[in-house]
Amino acid sequence: LMVLWLTRNNLAGQFPDLPSHLQELHLSIPSSLGNITTLRKLIFSFNNIEGNLPNDLAELHKLQFLHGGANKLTGTFPHAILNIPALNGLSLAANYLGGEVPSDLGNHLPNLQLLGLAANFFHGHIPYSLVNASKLYTIDVSRNNFTGPVHSTIGKLTKLSYLNFEFNQFYARNKQEWEFMSSLANCTELQNFSMKWNHLQGNVPNSLGNLSDQLQHLFLGTNELSGGFPSGIENLRGLFSLGLEENQLTGVFPEWLGTLHNLQGIELANNSFTGVIPSSLTNLSQLTELLLESNHLYGNIPPSLGNLKVLEKLSISNNNLHGSIPKEIFSIPTISRIGLSNSKLDGPLPIEIGDAKQLLYLLISSNNLSGVIPETLDGCESLEVIELDQNSLSGRIPTSLGIISNLEVLTVSHNHLSGSIPKSIATLKYLQQLDLSFNRLDCEVPEEGVSKNTTAIRIGGNRGLCGGVLETYLHAMLQLQARPHTLGHYVPK
Repeated sequence: LMVLWLTRNNLAGQFPDLPSHLQELHLSIPSSLGNITTLRKLIFSFNNIEGNLPNDLAELHKLQFLHGGANKLTGTFPHAILNIPALNGLSLAANYLGGEVPSDLGNHLPNLQLLGLAANFFHGHIPYSLVNASKLYTIDVSRNNFTGPVHSTIGKLTKLSYLNFEFNQFYARNKQEWEFMSSLANCTELQNFSMKWNHLQGNVPNSLGNLSDQLQHLFLGTNELSGGFPSGIENLRGLFSLGLEENQLTGVFPEWLGTLHNLQGIELANNSFTGVIPSSLTNLSQLTELLLESNHLYGNIPPSLGNLKVLEKLSISNNNLHGSIPKEIFSIPTISRIGLSNSKLDGPLPIEIGDAKQLLYLLISSNNLSGVIPETLDGCESLEVIELDQNSLSGRIPTSLGIISNLEVLTVSHNHLSGSIPKSIATLKYLQQLDLSFNRLDCEVPEEGVSKNTTAIRIGGNRGLCGGVLETYLHAMLQLQARPHTLGHYVPK
């Protein structure tokens, strides 16, 4: 038995033992559930329950918690729920529900404290009547198709702690439609606020700075914001996370950003910020993510970034940075991702690179790096991706790369590398993409092949290569037919 369907029945009694190898179990909510009039909690999240919720739920007048998220519920908002005024918590997230949320929802459910409708297909406006559910502390309607401006009455929900409107179609195009931001100042317990992936436009109003001093997470990324860095953020002294990525923001990063000492994550990528990376950022001792890629930053990478001892992700690719790569960033014990591609960095790769024991991604392509690839790179024993292509690196490919057992991607094309292809590369059993093309390699390709495990091999553009047996490449070629997005494959002549 692999699949058991028990939908739309009137089953009763004890649920029997099921085969241990059962893979799927499909159920639906029986209408007889409405007979249990003393029921206070109904929790059936993370199952395969299908269909509509029965109208008989309206008989559960004492029900306080209804949690049915992560199922396969369909239809519109279950109107029977409006007859349960005692309801405190309602979560129907991650289902297939659609249509509009009843405009009188807040009138019928005045005791509601938690409203979770995320990841469905609801559309229309957020009901103004929600202000009558004055005990609400959590609203999560993310990942739907809600639209319209956020009504300024949202500020009457003074107990709000978590407000998630991300991934919808909300908009704010003028001063009047931005008034909701001023009203949120009344929500003095607000800790989490996200409106990323909407259609907020123009300058962020200064009233942003009047939000709760308890605010920890602020996400306004992937909108249509413009103007300079929102000055109101300076007042949000308790921020842990700040996301303003993928907007049209301009100007320089303010030095005061480094005074928000609780910051753990800064995501400002894909804007049009200019200027240098503020040295004050190195005061953020709790920072784990610094994502500044795809802006117009210039100047050197501050060596003082090495003082960020819990930093995990440093991404400043696609800028106009110049100078050498500071060795100090490789001494950060927690660093797992370094992205410095597509800038104007020069000089050698520091030999201290091997100190980054937790490094998973080393992305430094399309710069002006010179010198050799350090043998010490094998110290980065956790590395999964190495991208050093489009530089001016010379010397041999280190044989020590074969020690990096988890390596999946190695691209060093368009450099000045010479010598032979290390046989140790063939021992990398997880290697999927290997690009050694357009260098000065001048050896005989081993008969056992470069690597039998890869799905994409490029070694063309090396005029000195010869030898090899076609059959040793056959596995990679077959894989490429099924993976048209991978790198091209070249068999040496």
